[in-house]
Amino acid sequence: MIWLIAELIAIMLLGMTLIGSSADLYPAKVPQVLPYVSIRSSNMQLLISMELNIPSDGWAKRPYIAVWIEDGNGMAVRTLALWYSNPRWLPELKAWYRTNSRYLKNDKSPFPSVTGATRPPGRYTFKWDGKDNNERSLVPGKYVVCIETAREHNMFQAKGTYTIIREKISCGENSEKIDLPGNAEIKTVTLTYTCPHETH
Repeated sequence: MIWLIAELIAIMLLGMTLIGSSADLYPAKVPQVLPYVSIRSSNMQLLISMELNIPSDGWAKRPYIAVWIEDGNGMAVRTLALWYSNPRWLPELKAWYRTNSRYLKNDKSPFPSVTGATRPPGRYTFKWDGKDNNERSLVPGKYVVCIETAREHNMFQAKGTYTIIREKISCGENSEKIDLPGNAEIKTVTLTYTCPHETH
């Protein structure tokens, strides 16, 4: 009788080992992580369109111009245009020079590709792809578009003109368009942000 009871117990233990727990039969599901579309997408696009005024004084020299992007903390992250004719007068672009002059002394300056001579009156458009001066992708958020101009004095003017435009724009999941009033040097400015999932 004792050996029969022992055999029954052994069979029961073997059955439990083969069946296992419900967790083994029905493993937990791993949650699916969905991709997050952000400014890091190469499709991000911010267009900055501006029109330079025709000077009222025919003898006026063309203005020096800097166009750049700042982050929400006021740090310059990308220069899109730097137009000038004599580096001696670059400090007249006060705001741009204050935050970017250190790069001018660097052999690996990121500005050669956006540097050029001063331009005549007309319409110009710049494109920002959401990257900094070192081609690193930035995070979504609020950024500031800066357009600064400085014109040298001439024989009819003891002092040249100086203007600066700063406008915040949100670069995230919603497209946005902003029309800005002009000033002495710039007739109009339009900012057009297209979020990544709307570009092709």
